[in-house]
Order: sequence, then C-alpha cells, then structure tokens
Amino acid sequence: MARLKTNILDGGSGTIGNVVMYQWRGISCMRSKPSYYYDKKSIAQLRQRQKMTLVHSFLRCFVPYLNDTFYENGIGRSPYQSAQSYNLKYGISGNYPNQYVDLRKALIAKGDLPLPNNLRAVKSADQLIISWDIDNELSTNLQHNGLRLYWNRADGTSHAKSINTKVKRIEGQYILDLIPLKYANEINIWAVFFHTQNKEISNSQLLL
Repeated sequence: MARLKTNILDGGSGTIGNVVMYQWRGISCMRSKPSYYYDKKSIAQLRQRQKMTLVHSFLRCFVPYLNDTFYENGIGRSPYQSAQSYNLKYGISGNYPNQYVDLRKALIAKGDLPLPNNLRAVKSADQLIISWDIDNELSTNLQHNGLRLYWNRADGTSHAKSINTKVKRIEGQYILDLIPLKYANEINIWAVFFHTQNKEISNSQLLL
C-alpha cells in the first residue's frame, strides 16, 4: 500500500491498470490488485447458487402476475420474495450439479382456496379439455370460484400470459382453444381458482 503526499489524486478513487486508488480516513491511497482470489465455494454454496439461478429463470416471466398470485398479507416481504422462497424450498429436484425446476412441485400461485379434486387436462390437436370433479357439498362461495389459466413457453423465453375463463368451479369443465395461442405445442399451462371479491386464490396446478 502507498500513501500519496501530493494532492493530485486527493478525493480520487478507481482503478488504473493493476493499481487501485481509494480513500482511507481521508487519505488518498493506492494498492495493487491481487493476482488471484481465494474464493473457492463449498458444494453447499454452489448448490444454493444454482437453485437461485433456476428459480429466478423460472419466475421472471411471471413477475407481472405475482402481486395477485403470491401475495402474503403481513409477512413483510414482496410477492416475488415469497414465490422465490417457496420454490427454493419445494420447487427444485435433482442433485447438484444436475438440479432442475420440478414443474409438478413448483408454484406460480399460492393461496388458501382448495383446488377441486381430480383436476386434469386432455390435449387434442387444437383443444385442451380441462375438467374436475364437482363437489355439491361446497359452500356457494366456493362453487362460484373462477378458473384462471396461465401459460408460458416451456423454454422460459417469453412473457407469461393469462386468461380469466369466466368458468365457475360448479361447471366442472373448460375447453381451451389452442389455435390462437402462439407456440401451442411448446407451452406449459397452469390452472388457478380464485374468488373475485376478496382476492382469495388457490395453489396453481400444472396441466400441460
């Protein structure tokens, strides 16, 4: 480390070649850059870093929707942070370095409304037939929950889209026309049930 007695570089900071200029207790100083860094990460750190990268790549196209699908009142963190926290814990499968987002476990929506039993989808050339069991014992409010669908390209390279189907839980079926959807053979589709008035929502379920 060198101290500068001249005022030429007083107040300066930054890097010139292999020299770093900085201020220390009001004194202008210089030091050389280290030739290498001792920054070897443990397997646990590398595993967590890979998980963070995977979850971020998965969630980034859903960011515009997370305020509605992952809002946790009184938790003190953003919807994105809530979604990230859940999927880091439950949405990743495999062992490092071959970890991956497990779409059957990962969520893009999380809430207290129950999903209907036997929620399923059957795909034809130009339609996705979505159906579920009707439970006549449910309250009127639950019977009138709406169905919302979200989809994105399977490779995560496009913004996600959504549609409020206007179909109610009590109807037991919705048929999605795939022809207008871009990349219909390359998309993932999730179903979510929601209550319009009080903004309650169910967990998401992957259909396709």
